[in-house]
Amino acid sequence: MLAELPGADGQGGSAGARPERDGPAVGAPGANDPGTAQGMLESAWQWHARGLVALAERRWPEALRLLRRTGDALRADLGVEHTIVPWSSDAALAAIACGRADLAAELVQPLHRRAERAGLPLSLSRCLRVRGRLAGDDGALDLLR
Repeated sequence: MLAELPGADGQGGSAGARPERDGPAVGAPGANDPGTAQGMLESAWQWHARGLVALAERRWPEALRLLRRTGDALRADLGVEHTIVPWSSDAALAAIACGRADLAAELVQPLHRRAERAGLPLSLSRCLRVRGRLAGDDGALDLLR
């Protein structure tokens, strides 16, 4: 589906081409200067986007790797956690798909605590989505109540 869109290669090239999966697209704003905050943030956004595409395409291990890389970059390079890109709840969904319920719970727990404390409805809904999948059919209904 993405390959059908003009410029879907991320580089303005032919629609059938695929960009490099692990780094920023060549020529992307900030991509040529990874030492700047803008360059680091652009890289994190691109890893997150690629992780979401991998998740949608059912490439679970790749999605998990890219989404965790997003979180690592945001924490290490920019000193932020979830406020810029909702990587942890997306990575938790990939972990569930990989059969790693333990990792999914570990990834979503800190975000869930922060979301409840700060009253962040969007973050809380993302956490409940993950926790509902972890709980199964009966437990998910209890979470909704």
